[in-house]
Amino acid sequence: MDTKICDSYEQMAKTLANKQQQIATLETVISQYQKEAYSFQQMINCLDAHIYWKNEEGKYLICNQAVAEFHGKDNTKEIVGKTDYELFPEHIAKTAKDHDLEIMSLKETVLYDEYESDKKLHFLSRKSPLFDENQKLSGIVGVSIDITERKKLELELRDKKNQLEKRLAFQKHYIKSYGYDYISALKLISESIENIEARLMQLDIPQTVRSDLNDEFYQVNESLSEIYTLYQKINTAVLQQDERAKIVTVESTLEEIIENEVGLANTFISSDLTTKVTYQIEPLARQKLLIDYAKVRHIIRTFLANFTNSVSAQNSNDINLTVTAKAGLRSNTLYVTFSFDGGTPFLEFEGDTIRAEHLLNHSLNHIPGSKHSLAYELALAKSYIELLCDGEELNDAIFDQQQSSFTLPFKKMYYKDKAPKLTAIINEVSN
Repeated sequence: MDTKICDSYEQMAKTLANKQQQIATLETVISQYQKEAYSFQQMINCLDAHIYWKNEEGKYLICNQAVAEFHGKDNTKEIVGKTDYELFPEHIAKTAKDHDLEIMSLKETVLYDEYESDKKLHFLSRKSPLFDENQKLSGIVGVSIDITERKKLELELRDKKNQLEKRLAFQKHYIKSYGYDYISALKLISESIENIEARLMQLDIPQTVRSDLNDEFYQVNESLSEIYTLYQKINTAVLQQDERAKIVTVESTLEEIIENEVGLANTFISSDLTTKVTYQIEPLARQKLLIDYAKVRHIIRTFLANFTNSVSAQNSNDINLTVTAKAGLRSNTLYVTFSFDGGTPFLEFEGDTIRAEHLLNHSLNHIPGSKHSLAYELALAKSYIELLCDGEELNDAIFDQQQSSFTLPFKKMYYKDKAPKLTAIINEVSN
């Protein structure tokens, strides 16, 4: 009996010792956990960003000191256990709750641009779903950065950009619109001088005086031409500054653009004439390409207009656009040449100066003011061609002959069954 009691006592002593050892181990673990938790809390307290964890019910489990100070609290413990409805006005809390539910529904990280209307603060918030060790959804974790000052700078930059764009737009409008009147005035001066010259030459004046007058009239017309050339240089500079925009490409075919523009060009030819606009395109040029649709369309439309505007009973040649292509050294590049043939074009370039001498009686005159609108579009088309070539010297003499042509590089489209897709989810919140 005594032996059994002793054995039982020894067993109880061993059990108690084991329990004490387990308690000591647990206390050590708890102590270590508390140290790590304290270190983690100290670490996130050092960050200016708002850091927080919430459970599925929206209650704060952990947050840093920045969150507490934002809500006017001295300690993060005053935040833990509360929901956004206890911390924010109802309309802000509802937005935050909707975001939390969206995160847990999508089970993906989402960026939010959030606005706190009461304090007029902007936050960029990155929120992610929170999972436990069994991969069960347990809440969300978020980091919100105060970007109020950045937003102010963005608004200031946007306002300055808008002001600059308006100023540049006004300058462009002045060059393009009021400049027409400027050129028209030069044209009237030139015509008046021609009339004076013609009337003087009908008078009976000595040959030496006649010769001197011819020289003077020649100098006057040359001066007018120089003034126009100066204007054209200013116009070109504005185009280069205004149109060096980012190339925006879409997947399309050249034939789609050409067919539409050829149909449009035919409508501008008088029904009294038999002249037609046609096109041919090589099979290699029919494939789908990456095309800056707006710029290429403008180029083709303007070149066709340059020929259709010259169509008359005396110049009734058909207008044809031929499109050829050849592969580049790079496998994804295709060089496409557009060749226009329509007899005498309406306007021609001579260097950087646009002339229409074949339409005028006096060889010293430049393009008259009434034709300047098309001249502007041609200058813009030439600027687009240089832009789309992206530095490649493919077109040294685009307008030097009646049969105009130019070459542009395009990127080919390749399709893969399993092409990677990137998806960005950005929600904007404003009140």
